[in-house]
Amino acid sequence: MPLLEREGPLAALEKYWAQAREGHGLVVWIGGEAGVGKTSLVREFAQRAGDARVLTGACDALSTPRPLGPLIDVAAALEGEVARAVGKSGDRDAAFGALLAELGTRPTALIVEDAHWADAATIDLLRFLSRRIGRRPALLVVTWRDDEVGAQHPLRVLLGDLAASADVRRIALQPLSEAAVRTLAGGTGMDGAALFQRTAGNAFFVTELLSSPGLALPETVRDAVLARAARLPEPARLVLDVAAVIGESAALSILAGILGEKLPVEPCIESGLMVWRGERVCFRHDLARQAILAALPPSRRRQLHASVLETLRRRSPDLATLSHHAAGAGDPAAVLEFAVAAAKEAAALRSHREAAAQYERALSFAAHCPPAQRAALLEELSFECYLTRRIHDALEARLEAADLRQRLGDGLRYGDDLRWVSRLKWFSGLREEAEEWGGRAIETLELLPAGRELAAAYSNQSQLLMLSCEVAPSIRWGRKALAMARRIGDRAIECHALTNIGASHVIQGESRGWAEMERCRDLALALRLDDDAGRAWAALISNAVEQRQFRRADTLLAEGIAYTSEHDLDAYRVYFVGWRAVAELHQGRLDAALREAQAALQQVGVTAIHRVLPLTVIGRVRARRGEAQVWPPLDDAIELATQTGELQRIGPARIARSEAAWLGGDEERARAEAKGGLALALTRREPWIAGELLVCARRAGLRVRPPRWCAKPFRDQLRGRQGQAVREWKRLDCPFEAALALAESGKVDDLRQAFAELDGSGMVAAAARVARRLRELGASKVPRGRRASTRVHPAGLTAREAEIVALLGERLSNAEIAQRLFISPKTVDHHVSAILAKLGVRTRSEAARWRPH
Repeated sequence: MPLLEREGPLAALEKYWAQAREGHGLVVWIGGEAGVGKTSLVREFAQRAGDARVLTGACDALSTPRPLGPLIDVAAALEGEVARAVGKSGDRDAAFGALLAELGTRPTALIVEDAHWADAATIDLLRFLSRRIGRRPALLVVTWRDDEVGAQHPLRVLLGDLAASADVRRIALQPLSEAAVRTLAGGTGMDGAALFQRTAGNAFFVTELLSSPGLALPETVRDAVLARAARLPEPARLVLDVAAVIGESAALSILAGILGEKLPVEPCIESGLMVWRGERVCFRHDLARQAILAALPPSRRRQLHASVLETLRRRSPDLATLSHHAAGAGDPAAVLEFAVAAAKEAAALRSHREAAAQYERALSFAAHCPPAQRAALLEELSFECYLTRRIHDALEARLEAADLRQRLGDGLRYGDDLRWVSRLKWFSGLREEAEEWGGRAIETLELLPAGRELAAAYSNQSQLLMLSCEVAPSIRWGRKALAMARRIGDRAIECHALTNIGASHVIQGESRGWAEMERCRDLALALRLDDDAGRAWAALISNAVEQRQFRRADTLLAEGIAYTSEHDLDAYRVYFVGWRAVAELHQGRLDAALREAQAALQQVGVTAIHRVLPLTVIGRVRARRGEAQVWPPLDDAIELATQTGELQRIGPARIARSEAAWLGGDEERARAEAKGGLALALTRREPWIAGELLVCARRAGLRVRPPRWCAKPFRDQLRGRQGQAVREWKRLDCPFEAALALAESGKVDDLRQAFAELDGSGMVAAAARVARRLRELGASKVPRGRRASTRVHPAGLTAREAEIVALLGERLSNAEIAQRLFISPKTVDHHVSAILAKLGVRTRSEAARWRPH
C-alpha cells in the first residue's frame, strides 16, 4: 500500500541522516497515536538508506518488559565488543559503552521502536546515548505512542530531560487526511468518506479495513481482525493464537516447538494479519495481536501460556519472558522461580521499576509461601519501590515485612525493617513518625549482638537529627555509627555516618566541616556509592548557598550537576537545580532564579521535599517584582514544609511568606509568618535562617535581639551597624539585602540610593516601600519609578503577559500554561485577552509571532 502524506517526515529524516553522516549525531523522536504509521515510516527510511548500516531493536509488549530488549536485538546483528558486553549479565555500563563506541566507527542509523513499552534500563540507554551522540556519525530514531505516555510515565521524564538538548529533534506523525483515505480507498468499492469517518485517518485502521475485501465495514477494528482470522484454516488460526500468546513477534523455532515442524504460516502472511521479520513472524500491528488474544477463552489462554513456557524452558530465553508466561499459565512455582530471578536481573541492570513489577508478580502467587520467604520478597519489593520513588508502596511492603519478621522472632531483620520504615516515613514528610520508628529500631537492635543493622540504625538517627539542624546529637549518633562501622569493616555505613557528621559541622559554621564533607564525597565516589556521593554534594551545595558562599556554590553546583547528569541521578540533579534557583535569587538575578525554579518543578516525580525551595523562589520573585499570584506557590511551600517538621524547609518557607507579606504592606501577617519559624530556628541555633527570620520580624515591627551566634551580616543589621551590614552584603553579592540594609539607616540620601538600586534591578515592590519611607520623612521629589512589569516591553505587556506570549509560541493550551505558571486557567484566559488587545492581533498564533516594528 502506498505511503501517503509522509513526504515531510521522510525529508526531515533524510536531512537529519545527512547531518549525522557528517559527524553531527542526532536523536529523532517520532511520536503519534497507535496505528498512525510510525513503523511504516521508519521502514521506508531504512530502505532509502541503501547500503548504509541500519540497526533495529524493539521494546516488548510483555506485561513486564525484558530489560534492554532493543540492545539485545541490536547486539545480535553486531559482532565484537557489543555482543560480548551484552553477554555479560548485569554489566550494563560496559554494554552501553560498547554500543556508543560502535556507533562512532561508521555512519549508523539506530532505530528503536515502541519506546512506550521500554523498561527502565532501556530508558537509561536512550538517555545515555542521547547525551553523547552529538559527536558521532549516528542517527538514533525512536518511535513512541504519544497517546499512551501520560504525565507520570518514565518516558515523559526522559523527554522532559532532553527537551533543551541541541541534538534532539521531534517528528509528530499525524493521521491521514480525508483526501489520502479517499485515494487509498479508490478502486476497492469502499466509500472513502465513510472510511475516513470511521477511522479518523488512522493508517492502521484504514489498512486493516481495506485488507478485508468484500467485508462490510465492521463496528471496530477488532471485529475486522477477528473476521479476517476466522476465514483462515484451523491450523493457521492456531498459529495466530500461539503467536498472540508469545508476544509481539514469535520465532519460527518456538512456534515449531509447540505446533510441530509443519507450520501453516503463509496463510497468516497472505491474510495481512502477520508479516515476516527475518526468522520471526509478527502481527502487522499489536492491536491485531490484542484482538486475537482477547478472543481466547481464559482456560485456553492459560493452556497456551503453559505450552509456551514449557517450550521456552528448554531453550533458556530471558527470565522476564519466562516470568510473563508463568504468570499467564497460572503456575505459582514457576512464577516464584522466574519472577524472582527476573527481578534480581533487572535490579542488577538498574531497571528498578521492572524489578519491582517482578517482585509484585511473585508476591501475587506467594499466598502459601513460608512467612520468611514472603517477608524477604516484601523487603526486596520495598527497596525497589524506594528506588523508584513509590514511597507509599515501599512503606506498605516494609510494614508487612516487619510484622512477619516480628511474628517469626527474627529480631535482627525486624530491627532493620523498623529502620527502613523510619527512612520511608521521612520521605513521606512524616517527621515525628520517622523519629519514633527510628527509635524503635535502635531499641530492638541494641538487645542483639552489634552488627551492620545497628550501625545503620545509629546512622539513620544521625541523619534525621542533622536534617532538622540538631547538630550536637547528630554528631554523637554519627560517631557511634562510625565507630561500629569501622569495627565491622562496613565502608558504606562509614561513608553514610561521615556525611552526617561533616554536614553537622558545616551547619555549625565550623570550617573543618567543608573538608570533611569533601572527603565524604570523594570516599563515596571511590566506593561507587552514587547515593552517598549525591548526599555529600547536596549537603555541600545547600550550605554553601545558604551561607552565601557563591563562588564555592558555583563550583559545587557545576560539579554536582555534571556528575548526576553523567550518572543519570536525576533526583539529585533536580534538587541541585532548586538550590541554584536560590543562589540566583540571593544574587538578585530574578529571571535566572525563576527559570531555574520552574525547571526544577517541571520534572516528573519530584518529591515533596524537593519542591519546597523552588516554590519559595517563585513566590519571592513575584513578590519582589510586585506581580500577582504570589501566594499560591508559597501556600504549597509551607504546607509541604510543615509536614517535614525540618527547619531547612520550614525556615525558607516562613522567610518567603514574611517577606511577601511585608512587601505587600501587611505587617501583621509578616510578623506572624516570621514568628512561625523563629522559635524553631533559635532552638536549633541555625545562624543564617535564624538571622534572616529575625530581620524579617524586625522589619514587620517586632523588637528582637540577635544572639551572638547569628550570621554576621544579619547581626550587624539588627544591632544598628547598617554601614557594616551593607558592606558585608555587597561583599557577599546580595544586592536585595544590601539595599534594604542601606534603607534602614533612615538617611534620605541612603534611601534614594536604595530606591535606585531596587527599582533598577526590577525589585519594584521593595522600591515602593523605600519610596513610601521617603515620603514619610518629607523628602522632596520622591522618585516614583515605573512598574518593572511594563517598562521593558515595547507593547506595554506586563512580565506575566510577556511570559504567556512565550508559552503561546510553544503551542500550549491555557490549562498547560496555567500548570506551568502555577495560576488558574481562567487567569490565563484573562491574560490572553489582554495580550491580544495590546498587540492588536486576533489569534494566539499571531500573538506568538508578534515582533515590534
